Amino acid sequence: MDSDVMRTTLKGCELFEGLDEGQIDVLIMRANSREFSAGETVYERGEESGGTFALIGSGMINVV
Repeated sequence: MDSDVMRTTLKGCELFEGLDEGQIDVLIMRANSREFSAGETVYERGEESGGTFALIGSGMINVV
């Protein structure tokens, strides 16, 4: 995900709506973008996230 798409995605997420542009910039600089194929597992139930989270820029995800 490029930085423009990431910025749009973050700004459209209720969790980040109170952040200013500088704070959004910090998140973008610290982010690691990954792409997943259809059916690929992002996290397993009970798996430690290691302090990370997934922000879905496009597509769908199933939570089971």
